[in-house]
This record gives sequence, structure tokens and C-alpha cells, in this order.
Amino acid sequence: MSETLAFLTKYEVWIYFISAGIGLIYIRKVILAIEERRSAVFGLERENANRQLTSAASILGIMILLAAGEFALVTFVAPFLPQTKALATPTIDLLATPTITLPVAMSTPVAGVTPTPMPAKSNGCIPGQLEFTNVEPGQEFSKTIKLMGTTNVPGFGFYKYEYGQSGQNNWVTIAAGNEIKINAEIGTWNISSLPQGDYELRLVVINQQNESLPPCVVPIRVVSG
Repeated sequence: MSETLAFLTKYEVWIYFISAGIGLIYIRKVILAIEERRSAVFGLERENANRQLTSAASILGIMILLAAGEFALVTFVAPFLPQTKALATPTIDLLATPTITLPVAMSTPVAGVTPTPMPAKSNGCIPGQLEFTNVEPGQEFSKTIKLMGTTNVPGFGFYKYEYGQSGQNNWVTIAAGNEIKINAEIGTWNISSLPQGDYELRLVVINQQNESLPPCVVPIRVVSG
């Protein structure tokens, strides 16, 4: 379903253009059939004109429904597909990998000074190979996120990006792609319906042997818009 919507979104203008072109052709055929039926003298001529009118009107109706369906899917369904299609992926699954929690780094103790915790760091991200390039650890979001990143990993098969609540081992798949990205858009994430709180966003690459490689995990925070 996601691949079909991606195709319809990519070629939206062409689909409208083709539907309009075919529609104009059959509008002309409908007009000609009506004129032929009006001028028909014999019953066979009138019957033939009615058949032509029915056929042309049917195809014209299909083109109108096609254009309307394209508009509805691209406008109302595609933006919310990641949330409606999301399925929880247990970490014991072949395509899932366990999350390693890094200990919080502390500054060197100094007499009379309280150690300050260092900011949370991303886990498993490799600059230039596997990373989100526009998401920083601890960054706050409130609306749809346009995710940029890199998936330039040897033996690349496809990638998927997921989210989960901090401290839990259940991941929700947002979407996937089968093209190598180098600091390019990998997809979007609509977080408008998520409760406020701390989450983790991760980018996973599966190689050509269908093996899941160590993911890039970045902690983020969802806040109200």
C-alpha cells in the first residue's frame, strides 16, 4: 500500500493530465452520440447512438472517479499513512536489533562542585554511512518531521526508520525505502497524535542477505504544538 501511494504521489500531475486528456476525448464522444441520437430517423440508428452514448459516458465517469480517487488518496490518506500503518516490531524479530543503553557521562568531580550530566548521545550512528543529518539528540519536535539522513552502507538492501518510547523495547515501524541516501530526505514522521514525552528514533539498514545491521538511535522529545 505504501509503495502504491508513493507512486500516486510522485506521478500525481501526470495522472491528472492523462485523466483530463481521456476525459476530453470522451466528452466529445458523448456530445456526438447525443447529436446522433437526436438526428436519428430509424430505430436502429437511435439504438446504435444510445450504445455509443452509454459507452462514452461510462468511460468518462471512470476518468472522473480516477481523478477524484487520486486526489483523495494523495491529499487525505498519504500524509497519515505512517501512523495508520505502523505495526509494533518486537526486538526478537529478525529485522530488529537490541538497543544498547550508554551510561550517562559525568564531568570530572571537583571539590565543592556538583558533577554535570553530559547530553544524551546518539547510539550506533556512523557519520557518512548511517545517520540522521537533521536530528540532534534531545531535540524537541511538535509536528511532522522531515527526516534527512544517510544510508550509505556496504551491501545495502533497504532501510526502515522506527520510533519507540525511551526505556522500552518495542519499536513501531514508520516507513521504509530501498534507495541509498546521502544526506537526503529519507521520509517524514507525523507526530501530531503522539503523547508528549521522551522517545527514540532509529534508522535501520538491512543488507542484501536480509540481515539487520546495528541501528542508528537518536533520543528526541515530543512536545505539544
